[in-house]
Amino acid sequence: MAEAVFQNKKLEEIFEEVWLNPADALAALDKLPVAAVKKTLTGASADAHVLRFILDILLQRFEGLDLEQEKLLAHYTNAKDTEKAALLHVWRMYAWILMGRLVEADKIRLAFAQMYKPEDAPLAYGCYYVFTCAYCERNGYYEDYIRLAQETETHVQIYDINPVWQTGLLCLAKLYRSRAHSNYNRPAEALQAMQQVEKDIEEYGLCSQITEQLLYCHVMHYENFGERKKAIQVLEDLVELTVRRKYSDMAKYASVANLLNTYVLRNRQLGKDEKEYTDNRKRQLHLISKSDKVVANSFETSATAFYCYAKAGFFLQEGDLNKGLQAIAKSIRIFYRYGHIRFLAQAYTAAHKIYKAGAIAGASYRMAYKAARCADQIRIMTDVYYKQVLKRRIESLELQFKIREKELNETMLKQQLEAMSKEIQLTTLNLHEKIQVLDELKTYVNSLKKKELETRQLINTIAKKIDSVKITEEDKAMLQQKISSTHQQFTTILAEKYPALSNLELRMCSLFQTGMTNKELAKLYGQGEKSYEQHRYRIKKKMGLGNDDKLVTHLLKLSTGK
Repeated sequence: MAEAVFQNKKLEEIFEEVWLNPADALAALDKLPVAAVKKTLTGASADAHVLRFILDILLQRFEGLDLEQEKLLAHYTNAKDTEKAALLHVWRMYAWILMGRLVEADKIRLAFAQMYKPEDAPLAYGCYYVFTCAYCERNGYYEDYIRLAQETETHVQIYDINPVWQTGLLCLAKLYRSRAHSNYNRPAEALQAMQQVEKDIEEYGLCSQITEQLLYCHVMHYENFGERKKAIQVLEDLVELTVRRKYSDMAKYASVANLLNTYVLRNRQLGKDEKEYTDNRKRQLHLISKSDKVVANSFETSATAFYCYAKAGFFLQEGDLNKGLQAIAKSIRIFYRYGHIRFLAQAYTAAHKIYKAGAIAGASYRMAYKAARCADQIRIMTDVYYKQVLKRRIESLELQFKIREKELNETMLKQQLEAMSKEIQLTTLNLHEKIQVLDELKTYVNSLKKKELETRQLINTIAKKIDSVKITEEDKAMLQQKISSTHQQFTTILAEKYPALSNLELRMCSLFQTGMTNKELAKLYGQGEKSYEQHRYRIKKKMGLGNDDKLVTHLLKLSTGK
């Protein structure tokens, strides 16, 4: 059972609703006293802030949203609340991805892997893998995309996280994998992933945001296999779904952009005198008329640029070159600002077509010159894009190599530690046996005082026993050397976790970890039992252990990382 992320019960209940009904979850959060804006962040108010931040991003409420969140990050860093700091960090990355600001997203993506470890922030790492899939999809890194989506599902399943969040993240990962399979002409695998998500949405009642992503998968599937009429039907359902959403105009005109673009592609297959062509054209004009009002007053994101790009395609098809140029100019401006190189190449391609059509229609040298300039920009942007793809592939291979190297090093280190631990156990066992023999000798000596025995015979027996079990300084040094070399990492962990421990106490911890008693250590090293007892007492006190806590058990847990 995964631990609760938030100590406040109400906040935890809202947190569990994020992937079920984010709009209602946000409304419930607004009603809580801890959600009120305060100058000083406390535990509960900070948690309310991070929860609101997640909901705002999921609902795509970006206007006026502080995506830096420096104060909140500083609070969690100072409080050493790694999971929430990592969660805040990775959702900032997702926000930049949704907005299309991929340069900013990439900076956070690279920093995240260096700052946090999966064992310290499993939920954040589950989000990280899913959002990296989104980043690769936006950038067009499709080769990485399939591998990442499959790895993401594996990672999310092994992490001990909230089951609703796990289901939501798994659904997104499957949908990213589905779209990647569609792009690589693997319809059977794409459909299988979509069917799994459909089942999960129905079973768990997941939010409309995941349903929208599923519909986009169906659109891509139909597009890649030439079934544009079916793609249009799904996109019309998608537009209706986004229009009903309480928040985010961005989602609305993103779906409209896709529908406009698909209408343009479909109309290329039709004659202008066909009824379907005329109906499609009327629908496009209606969508543009309604959407322009929304876009004019909305926060600009890459979705705005996509809408303008799709609108330019429509005006080019209609022969209205001036409106087409106005739309594509706005699209290029936003793509430039957001560093969307891949889509800049597409936008310049559209601009080239418009200028070329204008040059031919009006025999305009000026339009022909601008068409040539656009062709140059297409080559430049394409070159930059493929350099980025190559760089990403190199980074991916380097990362895979580092992960594999780390795994091999950890395996070798584990094998070495196991071998040395066995050697120490054998050495310790040998010393135990010697101590037992010395105890027998002590019994013999005591019997000399009490009984009349053949002294010479008994002395000979004792001498032989002593010769066979004599513990030399070499024995002691060998044991200490083996303990020190094997437990060097353990000693480092102890020193970092308990800086109050002296060097002598650190060495004593290595000895106590072998399981030898005070009596055995006293016989081996010549000090009194009381001395070792005092060492144990001081060490336990510095470690904050109680009287009933076992020091050896605690040390063994630390050495195994539990």
